Amino acid sequence: MGELREVEALEGHGDRVWGLAWNPTAAVLASCSGDKTVRIWEQSPSGSFICKAILEDTHTRTVRSCAWSPSGKMLATASFDATTAVWENIGGDYECVSTLEGHENEVKSVSWNAAGSLIATCGRDKSVWIWEVEPGNEFECVSVLQGHTQDVKMIQWHPSVDVLFSCSYDNSIKIWAEDGDDDWHCVQTLNEASNGHTSTVWAMSFNAAGDKMVSCSDDLTIKVWGTDNLHSDDGFSPWDGVIATGAADDAIRLFVENDDGSVDGPMYKLLSKREKAHEQDVNSVQWSSADTEAISRLLRTFSQSHNISAVKHLHAQLTRSLLHTSNYVNNHLLLSYVNCGRIDYAQKLFDHMPQRNMVSWTAMITAFSRQSLLANAVAVFSQMRHVGESPNEFAFSSVIQAATRVVGFGRQVHCLAVKSGFGNELVVGSNLADMYSKCACIRDACKVFEEMPYKDHVSWTSMIDGYAKHGFFKEALLGFKRMLLEGVVIDSYVISSAVSASASMKACTFGWCVHCITVKLGLEEETAVGNALVDMYSKVNDMESAARVFGSVSRRMNVVSYTSLIDGYVESDQIEKALETFVELTRKGMVPNEFTFSSLVKACANHAALEQGSQLHAQVVKFNFVADAVVSSALVYMYGKCGLVGVSAQLFHCIENPADYAWNSLMSGFSHNGLGKEAVKTFETMIQQCVKPNAITFVNLIMGCSHAGLVEEGLTYFKSMESKYGVAPSAEHYSCVIDLFSRAGKLREADDFINRMPFEPDCFGWCSYLGACRMQGDKARAEIAAEKLMRLEPENSSAHVMLSSIYAKERQWADVRSLRKMMKDGNLKKLPGYSWVDVGYKTHVFGAHDWSHPQQAQIYTKLDSLINEIKRMGYKPERDVIHIDADDSTKEKMLQYHSEKIAVAFAVMSLPSWKPIIIKKNLRICIDCHSAIKLMAKAVGRSIIVRDNSRFHHFADGYCSCNDFW
Repeated sequence: MGELREVEALEGHGDRVWGLAWNPTAAVLASCSGDKTVRIWEQSPSGSFICKAILEDTHTRTVRSCAWSPSGKMLATASFDATTAVWENIGGDYECVSTLEGHENEVKSVSWNAAGSLIATCGRDKSVWIWEVEPGNEFECVSVLQGHTQDVKMIQWHPSVDVLFSCSYDNSIKIWAEDGDDDWHCVQTLNEASNGHTSTVWAMSFNAAGDKMVSCSDDLTIKVWGTDNLHSDDGFSPWDGVIATGAADDAIRLFVENDDGSVDGPMYKLLSKREKAHEQDVNSVQWSSADTEAISRLLRTFSQSHNISAVKHLHAQLTRSLLHTSNYVNNHLLLSYVNCGRIDYAQKLFDHMPQRNMVSWTAMITAFSRQSLLANAVAVFSQMRHVGESPNEFAFSSVIQAATRVVGFGRQVHCLAVKSGFGNELVVGSNLADMYSKCACIRDACKVFEEMPYKDHVSWTSMIDGYAKHGFFKEALLGFKRMLLEGVVIDSYVISSAVSASASMKACTFGWCVHCITVKLGLEEETAVGNALVDMYSKVNDMESAARVFGSVSRRMNVVSYTSLIDGYVESDQIEKALETFVELTRKGMVPNEFTFSSLVKACANHAALEQGSQLHAQVVKFNFVADAVVSSALVYMYGKCGLVGVSAQLFHCIENPADYAWNSLMSGFSHNGLGKEAVKTFETMIQQCVKPNAITFVNLIMGCSHAGLVEEGLTYFKSMESKYGVAPSAEHYSCVIDLFSRAGKLREADDFINRMPFEPDCFGWCSYLGACRMQGDKARAEIAAEKLMRLEPENSSAHVMLSSIYAKERQWADVRSLRKMMKDGNLKKLPGYSWVDVGYKTHVFGAHDWSHPQQAQIYTKLDSLINEIKRMGYKPERDVIHIDADDSTKEKMLQYHSEKIAVAFAVMSLPSWKPIIIKKNLRICIDCHSAIKLMAKAVGRSIIVRDNSRFHHFADGYCSCNDFW
């Protein structure tokens, strides 16, 4: 065969050329393009091609595919505008004689059958349409074929019979045929289960004889399929690819297609003939090499398609034949049972094998290793050595894989492999590195890896994945960089590990570089890579990029992808988008997992979004995740953060054997709702049930004591943390103790504690201390705390505001003005107070002055009515709360229109009496509002829950759950 050379370059299209088709009867070529045109090129006598016609003004979008009829007189063109045009050559001019419409989306491929009587089209609506050519060049749709679960990429008629093949993004090839009732149906699907492709199938093509078809896929394979038995006397017969060639294989093919297991089956007849030919000395009969190879190939076919019934059937027939079965066939039987997941059958066959070789031993070790049956794998390995069989590199590799959770045994096998001379073998070294990595022995894994004389992409990937999974993110990224420098092949697995490591380190620049490499290699559409990229951008709070990656590969996204995006929205405080993404997930028919629900429920907890949280609870029940410990704990936490501690406790008691995080969720609810005694009781019950507390447990416990004024109890638990429970106190625990003293007004004890601390208090500690100074009117200590807080958080205005209120209370107006000037010079603004309440499916936000509402007049009227009523009940405005130089009536008016009072008035007039009123506020509730709402709850006879930036207040019948201690 000579070399190919360019004859001519045809130019003229104004955009990408998508498809080409040779006329079967003349030297004419058709080309279709993104410029919405089709060009017809004819070969001149000199051999060059001339554009004879431009077919335009019919399609409005890219023309994706074109196909000539067998007669060469008609051309069909398929377009992204969801139509197919049919053109006829009339005296050298091409005229559009029909436009086929019906697809809901882009038409991607068109094909004529061998007789020119049928046209098939396919597209992005997952369907295949068959059109029949009628007299007068009219076309009628005779069948719409449904079956593919994703876009259909290409269709192709068999070159001699009316059998249609379609390939799709769902990784399958479907074969369609017409039955006796003129109905078209799918007669066979070629997918991963039938030894087909494992990724998108892009194209198919037949040879001239029509007995072979090839297909190519994203899984980097080209598969050859045998189609020589498309028709039999009974109609269409399934086909399983090219099994083998030769007379013996013809008999086996008959067995595949027709044997029903009876004595009349063709395989039994073949074996019976052989038995009769040697009935004088049946024990001396041996299978010929051709028969042995054919049977082995058949077993491989069954094994690849996991057809256990066929393997057992053939095994039975071989046993009934009474002919001697070689080790070669027995090993194939053994491997077939292993690959089909029937280790019990494999074990029985192995035990009865008259002879075993290294393949037999290794197959059994591998079988047990795959099922993580270490004891069985070790027993077979030991038995092999006991009978004098020396293990090879593959036997070592298999037994090492079984030891991925028992590092002690793995080290022994490592020593034996080195002693046997297999320590430097690639397959042994790769599995040793992987074993040490999975056992968290990263140093040992690294040493084995570095000592390997040769490293392939599998060993590199295992090492980088091990680094990433065990928190050695920097080493994972350095390993990936070395891999690039050494020119090792990069695949989707190592890309995913590198992206995950970048995400964990929040190494944005490195992650962007890996993303660029991903795009260059064309791996961005791999599901695992897409998931990792979405997760990375979400963790670095770049939700715009995360959404862009998600949108570009949304066809391949799964529940993991959606969950990563949802989690990103939750972490970036975009709860609305998180919920919208969840709705989209369910509309696409995907089933959310436990991580999806726990992330969304956590978001509802952080926003005290009871309405949405309750709806998610219903979804949890619907999808049967109630028994999941993580989801149930998240629900316990959510109801606690929404103020419904009763519901929270009820859900907790439904959890079977609750773990530490479930106890922490319950304790957190009690603490934030001021139920310190219940938090202490929960902790004691937790200890009695032998659940070990952690650092979060003690944060919740001390905080609960703080909110309930249980100073001595809180100090006792703090002092026992390390000595009794082995939990070292962190800065957060020390700050909780400062808060414990501060809320109780014990400023001197707080001073002593701060002076004995091993480090400086954090912002939370100083803020709690400053708040207590304000309550106590201790200006000297307040100035010290404010100075510390301003140094730690210079951009935070809270220190200035609290110190200003202390000066105002002392009527030191000059100092107040000085602080306000300092804030103005530093471009600091006091955080305005807002309160909000959920009514129906809408959140209503109120401010002291700057707010608008369609019912504003009615709300003010209701509020005035409530204020008058509680004044009759003894309410007296706390005018000292207003730290400005103004008269008493002005101060009272300002107090009346605090945002939480407005929110309560609106909720009382809008929510039914049976529904709890839950008000949320971004600042700490003031003394005046606290006193007023206690009486409002009594006046309207309802429970009112206020969640401020510190805790919950449950108001009912003139009392608050905090007992006026907050």
